[in-house]
Amino acid sequence: MRSAIQSSGLILIYFILQMMPASCHAQYAEKDFIHYSIRDGLTSNYISCLQQDDHGYLWIGAEIGLNRFDGHAFDQFYQDAPENFLVSSRLLQIKSFGDHKLGFISNGGFQLLNTADFTIKNYLVPDTTAFVTMHNAAWDAVELTDGSFAVTTASGFYVFDQTGHLSFRKDAYSLVDIGNKRILYGRDIFSVSDSKYLVYNEATQLACYDAQHKVYADIPPDDAEWKNFVHPPEDKGGFWINKFQLNRDEFIFLPPTDSIIYYNHALKRKTVSPLPFHSVDELTWESKIEKVDENTFLINGGYAGFYRFYLDHYSGVIRFEEKKFLPNFRINCLLIDSDLRLWIGTTTGLLQQRMNDAFIKKYELAIDDYTIDGYEDAYQYKGKLYLCRYSRDVGLVIVDPATMKILDQLEFYGRDTSWNEIFTIEMYHPDTLWLGTSQGILWLDTKTNHYGKLKDQPGYTKEFCLSNILEKADSNGYAWMCYLLRGTVIRYHIPSRSYTIFTEQSHPPLPFNKVKSIVNDVYGDVWIGG
Repeated sequence: MRSAIQSSGLILIYFILQMMPASCHAQYAEKDFIHYSIRDGLTSNYISCLQQDDHGYLWIGAEIGLNRFDGHAFDQFYQDAPENFLVSSRLLQIKSFGDHKLGFISNGGFQLLNTADFTIKNYLVPDTTAFVTMHNAAWDAVELTDGSFAVTTASGFYVFDQTGHLSFRKDAYSLVDIGNKRILYGRDIFSVSDSKYLVYNEATQLACYDAQHKVYADIPPDDAEWKNFVHPPEDKGGFWINKFQLNRDEFIFLPPTDSIIYYNHALKRKTVSPLPFHSVDELTWESKIEKVDENTFLINGGYAGFYRFYLDHYSGVIRFEEKKFLPNFRINCLLIDSDLRLWIGTTTGLLQQRMNDAFIKKYELAIDDYTIDGYEDAYQYKGKLYLCRYSRDVGLVIVDPATMKILDQLEFYGRDTSWNEIFTIEMYHPDTLWLGTSQGILWLDTKTNHYGKLKDQPGYTKEFCLSNILEKADSNGYAWMCYLLRGTVIRYHIPSRSYTIFTEQSHPPLPFNKVKSIVNDVYGDVWIGG
């Protein structure tokens, strides 16, 4: 990654590199954590779930009670203490739904807390019989596009409208089944489109809910569309140990066959990677995956400690580190907070990672495109930050550096073109950026965002215009550039707009024919890598 941040101010941008080596990430040792217990104000030492709200408070679900931590002290909540707040003191999961909405999933049902005004709304299946406990023993909840919520419980699958009233129900069990059957129906819910939701149920079953038509149907194991979501057959383990949804299209599955699976549903691509250990010896259904960044994930062991692994989204390959962190703790849950600090819920209390003051700040600027390498280079000019991408769809993103909000995004000659595959960005003439792309050099007028191909300008040769690795100007008014992986290097004299081309046949000649990079140093010398 080369530096191209210029002008009067300096902004340091941290680009995430895919499949970073482990040495680039935090090493987790027991000494690196602060340990909180009931002596510090927790309601219980057995921590079951963790979540952070939009205000930065940490919410901690325990075997008994709920806690809110402000970094100094714990507030405690129990069933009906305060009155009409929690329906159960035992929380299984806390989910953030954004916009100050925090979901509590417990043995008593699903509740939604507005952390802005501290109002809470109940989403409970009405029942006047003893079966009410099964109806509302919640497992998972997702928000639908219309603001309603789908909830799985021990007895079935239910959808509640925005007022909290039932609008759809699928009862798998009833009062007569108590004592006769194992009542544990609903499991995880995956959102796979704006209207379709996959619902895991029983031990190894899968169903689909169509929210648009309000239709709930079981999915057969040989279903062509959803076969990669269905639990594996008996000869391949028979069930998923764990399943995790990264986004609308990407998923991770853990079968009991010493492997891990990445699946991209949009591309219908499945990649199987080996594990460095026996999965059934280290992982259980209680193992939960936590995202650190786009490529790095953590998962707690089913019996002790936790592991770190890395995902290459392009190839689908997952690489696990062999090392187990904190092997002396039984870990129930993991959370990376907004400051990238790790929190760990254990059977003996809460662990908070000690953090050094960061000198690098990371910004994730999500763009609606499919890209391999993400952001490649950057240039700051007149209060705007220009970030180029190696992408077929969006080539340049313009950002306000004060707020790091996206101001505009440019698609050069439409989407799905290699003109959007931009490696470098430089300015040699006022108000005009040059962009080195897979197709050659583009010019961009920063006042109007109008652009064009440099080869359309008079006086430039094909070799010059095809350059895509650009270097900033030196003190003598020269800028150097090259045609990536070809045997061409150009020295551009900016004041006269003239240039010299160097090849294996020039005088002097280049010593190699695949040039990859160029940089000039503080002494005025130019270094060429190839």
